[in-house]
Amino acid sequence: MSRNEFYVSTDGEDANPGTAELPFHTLERARDAVRELKRKGDGRLPEGGVAVWVREGRYELREPFVLGPDDGGEAGRPVVYAACENEIPHISGGRVIEGWKTSDRLGLQGAQLWETSLPDRTWRFRDLYADGKRLQRARYPKEGILEFGVPEVEKEEFFAPGAADVIGDKLKSVTVPEGVELPSDLSGAELLSINQGGWATIRVEIERLEGDRLHLKDPLGMLTYYWKSTRLLGNGKAFVENAFALLSDPGEWFLDGGIGALYYVAAEDEGPNEKEFIAPALDQLLVVKGEPGRPVTNVIFKGLRFEHVNWRLPDFGYRPVLGCYYGTQTTPLVFDDDPRIEPAVGPVPIKAGGLLGKEKHPAYSIPSAVDWAYAERCRMEGCSVAHVGASCIGLGEGCRGNAIIGCEVSDAGGHGIHIGMPHGPMCVEDFAWKDAGDEPQDNSVEHCRVHHVGEMDWGAYGIIASYTQRTRIAHNEVAFLPYSGICAAFTWFAFPSEREEEITVERNHIHHVMLKLRDAGAIYTKDRVSTKSALRGNVIHDAGSGDTWNNGIFLDDGSGGFRLEDNVVYDVLLPIRFNRCEPGDFKWGRNYFSEAGGDNWVADKARKEIPDIPSIVWIPGGAEDPVFPGEIVKAAGPAATYRAFWMQAEKQL
Repeated sequence: MSRNEFYVSTDGEDANPGTAELPFHTLERARDAVRELKRKGDGRLPEGGVAVWVREGRYELREPFVLGPDDGGEAGRPVVYAACENEIPHISGGRVIEGWKTSDRLGLQGAQLWETSLPDRTWRFRDLYADGKRLQRARYPKEGILEFGVPEVEKEEFFAPGAADVIGDKLKSVTVPEGVELPSDLSGAELLSINQGGWATIRVEIERLEGDRLHLKDPLGMLTYYWKSTRLLGNGKAFVENAFALLSDPGEWFLDGGIGALYYVAAEDEGPNEKEFIAPALDQLLVVKGEPGRPVTNVIFKGLRFEHVNWRLPDFGYRPVLGCYYGTQTTPLVFDDDPRIEPAVGPVPIKAGGLLGKEKHPAYSIPSAVDWAYAERCRMEGCSVAHVGASCIGLGEGCRGNAIIGCEVSDAGGHGIHIGMPHGPMCVEDFAWKDAGDEPQDNSVEHCRVHHVGEMDWGAYGIIASYTQRTRIAHNEVAFLPYSGICAAFTWFAFPSEREEEITVERNHIHHVMLKLRDAGAIYTKDRVSTKSALRGNVIHDAGSGDTWNNGIFLDDGSGGFRLEDNVVYDVLLPIRFNRCEPGDFKWGRNYFSEAGGDNWVADKARKEIPDIPSIVWIPGGAEDPVFPGEIVKAAGPAATYRAFWMQAEKQL
């Protein structure tokens, strides 16, 4: 071994020298060895930097792996944490659960209910996996949703004295649908409800069932003066999850935290002790955290698999607005006593950051398993992040020049990848970086495969860029999501933020999105951006399930500045939609849209949505049509080398 590399193995010992023959046992020991090497070089690494080679196996972390300002490299001398060739190390925040035995607590027929005792009764988790598959917590109904009765709230009620408290109390109960019989013991269970706009899901804890009413610990939704409506409240479409009395179907589970018992319903021919059950024990796995003026620089991660991360329901419930940003209280988010605000009138010309009300109305962004802040020129390549309760990857304040390349991101409760993820409180409807130097800049997500995210909050995005500068999202495949695929250019107001953000979204393959919610698109924008920005060469199909509010490209209120060219949208009911913006707010190259499916009125509506754009080429048929731009389709999505890597990795798992 040269002095420029170290090895880590599950069979190693931290007392070893870290050679290939005598490797370390933990990543922390290898990190400390890199620090020692750096100290010996008067703060610099040797020529070529240093590599930490990680052998295959599962590394069960007892705490997140953290890299700080002293753990980075420099140009030409990076710090690399990489999998050994043809090996897949699993960096896990989970614990294996064993010792299953049959249980008669429910009195199910046969030996279907199994239970085991947790080694630590204080251990709480919301996700459970068996042989790599996410399992369903006990719920009712087993599929689909119910129509609960939600108290009506009139717009005028929002502006009455003490509105927040009055309406908050009003929204702490819902009516059970007629003919539905729920078990009496639902204490600690959760109600998941779609909001009244159809683009977010709310989770609150149930206190009790009383007659035909479910009483909730927190209000079903958030109040806001700015929106001037009830769209942030639950709409009654909901289901109940996480109660022992709801256990019935194979694959369901329930954790009784009071006695430290875990229950699982198995199929008649299934033996739980023959499977590998894993539950998350950590809230984060990898934290790359520098400081203002002292970033973590030039760190590279290659070929590592990060998995099994917990997410805890906030004490005040999970009451989000758009994009997995959630509020802590029911109080209106925009100052009702600010002279610049006239709630009963329309939007007012205030730039993002003009209110900065996080002290009075704090809100947060859902966290990430892989979490970066003040990181510069760092990279993840050929890695995977999966089986997490919140979001997979988040690049926050001070992140500059970083790249996520060729990674597979899947099975997340929240977003797949969030560029511009804030840490700490903010005013959710007026979010902007208080310190301009914190704005993430020059970051990219390329050749990644993002799929099956939004498992906890259906309103999550595959990839989202919020309040960033010069961001590039290119050659990714984004698929099988309950909501929108890629969100670019984000602001809370219904008018432009005047930030002139520059963002490029090009040559992505986005399909089978908008599968549960509505009012978005495979690509979604919500701000006016620099004219250097582009939506280019993206291939979109199979977005939505027949709702005309599900679109290929949705240019929402305040959008503008993008150049749209060489985009291909087919097998989508409505290829493009404008809301509070016009075609003249954008620049246009040639784009290819299929004739809208369904009734003729839908096709007519689609054409009316995009008037006076002669460069639009309408594809009468599907992919077999001679007009169909095959070369654009072939160029979209990840490069073949990365697709081959994922296929090979899946064979080894």
